[in-house]
Amino acid sequence: MAGFDINKYINTIANNVKSYEEIIYNMSSELIIVLCIISLALIAFFTIVNWKMSKKMGLHGWICLIPIYNIIALLKKIGMSLWNVITIFIPIVQIFVYFEIIRNLCASFGKGKVFTFFTAILP
Repeated sequence: MAGFDINKYINTIANNVKSYEEIIYNMSSELIIVLCIISLALIAFFTIVNWKMSKKMGLHGWICLIPIYNIIALLKKIGMSLWNVITIFIPIVQIFVYFEIIRNLCASFGKGKVFTFFTAILP
C-alpha cells in the first residue's frame, strides 16, 4: 500500500476530535443556559403567584417584590406578631414559624386542614 499514509490519517482524526475538556466545557455552558432559563421561569411563576395572593389579601401587588416588607405585610394581614420576622432568620426556629404562617394564612382564606397540609408540604 504505497498510497496510504498512517500518520496523515491519525493527524486528520486528531484534528477533528475535540478534547474532553472542550466537550465538557461546551456541555457545561449549555447546561448553565438551560438552568438559567428554568430559574427565570420559576422566578416569574412565583412572582405572579405572590402578586395574585397579595391582591386577594387586599394588599398592593408590588408588595410581593420587596423582600422583608412582604413578610411584614403578610404577618400583619394574618394577625401574627411582627416579632416573627426576627424568628424567620433563626435556622431551626424558622421551620416552625413557616408552618405557623402557612396555617394562619390558610385559615385567613377559609381553607381546611387538608389544604393547609398540602400547602405546607408543596409550597
